[in-house]
Amino acid sequence: MKRISHIIIAVVFLFSGSCKKEKSCPAFNENDLQYIAYAEFDTLTFTNNQNDTFQIYIEEFHFSESYKEKYETVFNVKKIACLNYVDLFASDSRNTSSYVFLKMEQSDVSEMRYFKYNLLDFYFEIDFENEVPYIDDFDYMELVPNLSINDTIYNNVVRYRDIQHSSEVIQSVYLNKKDGILKFVENVSGVEWIKTKKPSS
Repeated sequence: MKRISHIIIAVVFLFSGSCKKEKSCPAFNENDLQYIAYAEFDTLTFTNNQNDTFQIYIEEFHFSESYKEKYETVFNVKKIACLNYVDLFASDSRNTSSYVFLKMEQSDVSEMRYFKYNLLDFYFEIDFENEVPYIDDFDYMELVPNLSINDTIYNNVVRYRDIQHSSEVIQSVYLNKKDGILKFVENVSGVEWIKTKKPSS
């Protein structure tokens, strides 16, 4: 009987410390565009060893709006994080339909900042701040300290491999935080597509 009483008291104590609240989550702050390597109306140009060209046309940015999120606290411990994001819509020389080429998503309670790419239907995501320092723990990523492309040295480049063969086109992508996608390799042919110029402003 005493055990049942103790359980009842513990449950009452727990719920007495629980409080329902509502959190106002802000819209995406345009100052955070500083973390993105691209701007509206950029044209990203890649060429292969046959001098063929592949281009991605950045069309417009869509920002997340403010919203309210209901949540519960237990003894004033917060249990909700606000997420905000920006979608970069684009088309390319193989697909004239507009699609989300890049979504950058971030949280207000941590340093999480995910870059979620769609390159020729290869979907991949990376958090440069929290994953790259521990890159050896990820079998699909490899750090290339210095990558030379057209007489330009790019630092801290990540080689992101499609080890699950989820893409029919892409074998691997080379990118970094500052410059975005620098190179990608096709799956079957092994053809390399290399960035030929910096995104135009």
